[in-house]
Amino acid sequence: MEWARVVKIGAAVAKAHLFGVRTPLAVWVDITNRCPANCAYCNLSRTGEKDLPLEDVLRLADEAREAGTQRMHLSGGDPLMRDDIGEIIRHIKGRGLYLTLSVREHFIPARINALAGVDYLFLSFEGPEEVHDGLKGRGSFRHLLRAFEILKEHGIPFLTTTILTKRNAPHIDYILETARKYDFRCNFQCLHYPQGIDQPAGFQTRHPLEDLLLSDEEYRRAGETLLRRRKEGAPVISSPESIRYAMLKWPDHRQCFLPSLVDRRVKCWAGKLFCMIDIDGSVYHCGSTFIDRKDKRRYLDFRKVGFARAFRNLGDIPCRACIQACHTELNLMFSLHPSTIGHWLKQFTIRAGG
Repeated sequence: MEWARVVKIGAAVAKAHLFGVRTPLAVWVDITNRCPANCAYCNLSRTGEKDLPLEDVLRLADEAREAGTQRMHLSGGDPLMRDDIGEIIRHIKGRGLYLTLSVREHFIPARINALAGVDYLFLSFEGPEEVHDGLKGRGSFRHLLRAFEILKEHGIPFLTTTILTKRNAPHIDYILETARKYDFRCNFQCLHYPQGIDQPAGFQTRHPLEDLLLSDEEYRRAGETLLRRRKEGAPVISSPESIRYAMLKWPDHRQCFLPSLVDRRVKCWAGKLFCMIDIDGSVYHCGSTFIDRKDKRRYLDFRKVGFARAFRNLGDIPCRACIQACHTELNLMFSLHPSTIGHWLKQFTIRAGG
């Protein structure tokens, strides 16, 4: 990440703190609902085949850049299921945006040339073969190791995300040893679910995935293990404070969202400094609220009104804190938490002057 981009991000964050100016610095975009995986904690692959049309994706990149966006993250589903993913990547990078993708492992060999311009890939890694396949679908582990090998061969930066559950929490060291072997870093997060339709803001205390959910004490022990391993030099990319926030400080892991702050120094910046765009063009505060379609009238379709207006339309949301790792990291940084800012500046290569 170039110094010039860091300066632009810093200026926008300062304006948000001092004057309440809202800038969509980071934008998540679901560009497809299609997915080859069959994850135990996701039913997206069963929602039907649907893509955000190519012309809309390209237009969005143009409008987001004009609105001040610095990073765009493509997700789904699996973006690599799109035959036009190479064109999408080239267009976004041509607009000067920092580009990351969340992908499944299955299509990486076939799409490796298209991925050459990506700044970072995110993959899921849930542990040893029997654990990973049990959570992600039979054969996934074999495809994952092949993806690790080919990404390393081509020098494409990537990291993995492990959702800690009862099945893989005992295998943290195995995950870190594999990361050393293939030269990548690991992000760890708590099991979470999107805000649902039944109860606004998802403040229920009955977790829909309780058979996989760790207890508060088990999350505390996992967090302490990760903090120790990181001090020992293990390739843990999660910031220390995000681990403490989500695993040690969080009061009840059955609740993925809270109507009050866990730490008064850490505010939610969803809808102010980052946002999420659904497959139908609707602009939401974040990747947790976008599933809640109870009141579509609250949200605007960027294809109809333009991205800038759809983003400005976002108002307050009832939740004040969430346990999702990527949101926690952004909220810590945008809340000017010094060690977290320093942590992420160190994680990514910063080339002075670009």
